[in-house]
Amino acid sequence: MPESKDQLGLVLRAAQFAAHKHRGQRRKDVKGTPCINHPINLAEVLHTDGA
Repeated sequence: MPESKDQLGLVLRAAQFAAHKHRGQRRKDVKGTPCINHPINLAEVLHTDGA
């Protein structure tokens, strides 16, 4: 996790940018989840379990 508000803001802006650029793209799973969900979920797993 970013150590400061500035770093957190940068991460959030990057996620927003990626979500915008990949809007409409879906994974090939049964639910057709948005592609952006995967890296966001992975980041959460790495933050909570990988550190």
